[in-house]
Amino acid sequence: MMKSLIVLFILTIAAHAYAEPVVLAVNGKDIFVDLGAKDGVGAGSELELLHEVVAKDPRSGAQLRDRFALGTITVIKSGAAISIARADEALAKRVLIGDQVRLASAKRTFIDPWAEKVATSKGEPQPAPLASAPAGGPPLDHAGLARQAWQDTLGQPYEQRIARWTKLLELDPQSPYRKAIETEIASLKVQIKTRERALAKARSVAPSTRDPRIAELVAQLDTGMWDRNASLLVGPIERAVPGRPIELAFLARNPAGIKDAWLYVKPDGAPGFTRIELERDGDAYLRATIDGSLVRGTKVSWYVEAKGGEDTDVGPAVGSQEDPRIIQIDAIVEEDPVQEGRTHIDGHIDYVDFDGGFNRGFDQY
Repeated sequence: MMKSLIVLFILTIAAHAYAEPVVLAVNGKDIFVDLGAKDGVGAGSELELLHEVVAKDPRSGAQLRDRFALGTITVIKSGAAISIARADEALAKRVLIGDQVRLASAKRTFIDPWAEKVATSKGEPQPAPLASAPAGGPPLDHAGLARQAWQDTLGQPYEQRIARWTKLLELDPQSPYRKAIETEIASLKVQIKTRERALAKARSVAPSTRDPRIAELVAQLDTGMWDRNASLLVGPIERAVPGRPIELAFLARNPAGIKDAWLYVKPDGAPGFTRIELERDGDAYLRATIDGSLVRGTKVSWYVEAKGGEDTDVGPAVGSQEDPRIIQIDAIVEEDPVQEGRTHIDGHIDYVDFDGGFNRGFDQY
């Protein structure tokens, strides 16, 4: 018994370090909480049980806290500072030491009769009630107001959540949840600052912030079909139609590291390469079009050279003059005209299947 009392005393001291009342101990069906008559809690009072969840935002690294209601427990016995409550069988299995509790029913007024008798015998003033109700009207439902405010903040932006919690503090300045609400408001303000920094970084076009993001995205898009060592990436083009322009789009791994770039194209049988300057498109792309007049013969050879800065040399970016990329040109297939004087027969057949059930004998024409 003495050991149990010591453990309960330690738990009581530890619980008072929290901003809100908590579950001190669980002994079988009995749930000990640090709320009592001084808090307006007595036998029959209902307490809402809350479980705190702490998670880390994978994007910002900020630590996020939120509380979720588990259910309601009923007080069966109260002292001045500690009460014993009971929960139904399903909820009792989920109660943990340290879970927060708050008064869900109306606050009540209690007077210690023994202290009253002692004060009377000594001629001293009557002791003040352990919990007093507001003058004029029913007691303020702190728990109900806080619960409604919490529901109003669900799914709302940070700014609206701050405004709603601030309004609650104005309506209920004596709320027993004031410290927790102020902590929540402070946390929301930190999250707003974190969000603004992330958005500012995302909007930034400075190479120091833009290029690492692009490099990260490029790594996610890398499917193995590109040369991992190339500074410019382009999907493979293996075949083309004669006389039709070929549009090329290059993705730069490090856009700030490329000042100028040129595409060199040589059709089959041409004496040399034709140079085409690449044009920038957005933050990370460079584009060029091979004119249809250069798409002839059996193949088109091409490569790209780039220059990193004023003091850097021009070097190969995709392929090279000695080892260019090759696009095969499809052969032109033309049918000889029908000779005059010969018999010409055209055959036509129509088939319609409405339900995809070929040879099933229905819904067909």
